[in-house]
Amino acid sequence: MNKVTCFTLFGLVLFATECFLPSMEIMPADNVADEGFVSIFDGRTLEGWRSVPADNLKDWSVRDGILVAKGSENKLVYLVYEDEQLADFELKLHYRMVTKGNSGVEIRGRADKSGKRPFEGYHADFGHVGIGPKVLGAWDFHFASREEYDCQRGTSLVIDPDGKTHRTQINGALTEDDLNKHDWNRLHIVARGNHLWFSINGKPASEFTDSKPERLTSGIIGLQIHDAEMVVEFKDILLKKFGTEPNQDIFSAKPIWSSGTGNSGGDGIARFIDFDKDGELDFVTSAPDPRRWVLYRNEGGQFAKKPFWESNETTDCDRIDVLDFNHDGWQDLTVMNDSPEFLDAVAMGDDP
Repeated sequence: MNKVTCFTLFGLVLFATECFLPSMEIMPADNVADEGFVSIFDGRTLEGWRSVPADNLKDWSVRDGILVAKGSENKLVYLVYEDEQLADFELKLHYRMVTKGNSGVEIRGRADKSGKRPFEGYHADFGHVGIGPKVLGAWDFHFASREEYDCQRGTSLVIDPDGKTHRTQINGALTEDDLNKHDWNRLHIVARGNHLWFSINGKPASEFTDSKPERLTSGIIGLQIHDAEMVVEFKDILLKKFGTEPNQDIFSAKPIWSSGTGNSGGDGIARFIDFDKDGELDFVTSAPDPRRWVLYRNEGGQFAKKPFWESNETTDCDRIDVLDFNHDGWQDLTVMNDSPEFLDAVAMGDDP
């Protein structure tokens, strides 16, 4: 498996770890080896799977090594895999939309006690070509007890612990031109910790990081039928589980980068931002003596010892936000504190 190397920030000392962060480019599925994957569909029977609702089992059949799903009613129907407490995993499969319709894969699902849907969970959505970006390539949030966030095709969504959201566009994201109409398409889903993403035909579709305390950490995998008379087919369903042993070597023992003396520290607040839109995550933080804001540029995964940009001297900081508030296509910075003035500084982004 080819992993994306990202950086985890601890007081401006970076340790390498193998994980997935928002706005990082997703490796095409074709470049991911099948090592560690096991087949969870035998191509002959529905052994290891169950229908929800149970009386819709007739909607699922196997023909010539292909799992065939045909909707008999206008309601949500799922085929659920037997391991119903899956946490971190990769799932790969091929799907084919024989007719128009809405389908997808439910991730970390649990029974919806409200009756709104069979399951609450995260839903990797797909359907026929032309159904639109709110379905094809989107993440749906199926919840009765919390907000159902919008994460359309091409979106990288970050949900803060307080529910505040940040959205950016994924470079090289999936388009309808990348899809095989009425033919087989390759789906690849990765769920690791609070970050979930998926791709279709090797192109990143959408991703999100859910930091809300009530986020789901495990649950079912379910293939979905959405509409009456729709037909969708599946094959080559492969699953790889990630271990949860407490002594895993998650981080490198030594930092791979640290800032220069006097160029960091401050209030201990930092934000990742692709300010120059080159596909690499840069980050901005505070520095002391004099107190100011500094930005370190990421050049091919390497950070310099000295900042790429520094602000004028400022005051204490309680919060920093990144947004394009003047709609010129470049990310801006707002720095806030608890003083009566509240807004302490604004740094206008521009073409570097």
